[in-house]
Amino acid sequence: MKREGGYTVLETGLAIAMSATLVLLTFGLAAMVGRGRFRDSLVSAQTFVKQQYSEVRSSINSRLVDGNSSNQALVSSCNNATVPGNSAQCYVMGRLIEFYNDVDTGQIKSSYVVATMDEVTAKAWPDRNKSALDNLKNGNVKLYALTNDNGNDAGLNPSIKSIGADNKIVRSWQLDTISKQATDIQPNTSRANMIILRSPLDGSLVVAPMVGLISSNNLPKGVMKVDLSSVNGGMSINTKLALAIRNGGLGYPGGTLCISGGDSSSGISNNFNVAGGNWNWDNGLKSVVASDVIEACENWEQK
Repeated sequence: MKREGGYTVLETGLAIAMSATLVLLTFGLAAMVGRGRFRDSLVSAQTFVKQQYSEVRSSINSRLVDGNSSNQALVSSCNNATVPGNSAQCYVMGRLIEFYNDVDTGQIKSSYVVATMDEVTAKAWPDRNKSALDNLKNGNVKLYALTNDNGNDAGLNPSIKSIGADNKIVRSWQLDTISKQATDIQPNTSRANMIILRSPLDGSLVVAPMVGLISSNNLPKGVMKVDLSSVNGGMSINTKLALAIRNGGLGYPGGTLCISGGDSSSGISNNFNVAGGNWNWDNGLKSVVASDVIEACENWEQK
């Protein structure tokens, strides 16, 4: 009799076991790579924000574009054609940092902030009998954020840092770690932001969260007037901006990028593995409350 070819039960079982093992190994490797990529994305975002502090602290007051610029709102005080060298009436004061989503990818945008004033104000500014913040809130001192590259000197164009492909900002908060209160900021409707300004008195930093930004038909495209009227003081060490960022790949479900107050970047860090409890990433973190975010920001995994 002719024997039919085929596999024994043992051979079939071994083949299935080997296939399953290969699938598990492949998935495990992919998850490990995904975790590494997400962690690197948060660390890179953290480094980018820290860099803005350093650049503002070490910056030199600088003039802007000449009178031919499309930024005509700034020409009266920042006309290079009439003011040689650094203008006494126009200063690069710092950076506006915005956190938002571009479709499904979180972005961090850093734009230059300039201060302009008339000649009379410039001669008496800054007033050393007032605080740095009060000098910056002087009604005759106009602050503008240059949020695109429309007519700026090349060195004054904004820079944008991606938080990693498909890593999306799900929620963002302004926190007070003393009162345990949190103000929810919706990243798709109102961009979370902070401003870092160089003090006109001594070169220290004035840092404030959630400043007002005003656009107008009288201003060129991309030029936003900065409103500090709602800022009552600098961003204290007890104030934090916290961003919940969902991992768009395999591995960790998501993490937080937390920016503490004060004039130092040393408190900026991230927690790249936030899960459990109220941290249900699949429902948009709807159950997360202030204490959850504060705990996530205190339990750093990467500093």
